Amino acid sequence: MDDIYSELKKRYKKLGFFSYLYFIIRWQLVNFNKIEKLISKSGNILDFGCGIGILSNLLALTSKERKVVGIDNNRKAIMKGEKVGKDIENINFINSINKTEKKFKDIILIDVLHHIPYKKQKEILINLKERLDINGKLIIQDIDKNSFPKYLIGYLIDVIRCGRKNIFYRSKNQFISLLKELGFKVRILSNNRIAHITFIVYE
Repeated sequence: MDDIYSELKKRYKKLGFFSYLYFIIRWQLVNFNKIEKLISKSGNILDFGCGIGILSNLLALTSKERKVVGIDNNRKAIMKGEKVGKDIENINFINSINKTEKKFKDIILIDVLHHIPYKKQKEILINLKERLDINGKLIIQDIDKNSFPKYLIGYLIDVIRCGRKNIFYRSKNQFISLLKELGFKVRILSNNRIAHITFIVYE
């Protein structure tokens, strides 16, 4: 994995100082290595809310048998992901899930849902559930608003980036209740990285 990190680091450095700095910070905050090990080594994989494509490109580089799709409604962000992965054959970036009819073995949302209003969160999860293969899994990493002080660290970062009006945190128990309501089985995995509380895996 060190070789993959070095390769990604080199690629993101070519995007310019701020994108490179963002890559370095995100790599420290998110346990990408742990996430990668949770993902199937082959089949269609969806990185929902992929941003500049750090996880998408990582997943594509670590297994050529994966067919990775990165989705984000920020066109500038996915253009950066495309530049990084321009010579990677098993990856594709789009700005709307309506642009693909694929079913996915795994769908991943990393630090996405707390930027989406609560009602819309539920709508998105229902839509994503319909896009899962039989026995597919939905993997979510987010912030537990009842966990202190890690919650405060994540909150301050999000306020600086997005403003207070664009933050919609849930507690771990609220996530569990929502996903069980939608018919998911819930498994919780610990994660000790700064500003992230829990990996919640829904299968």
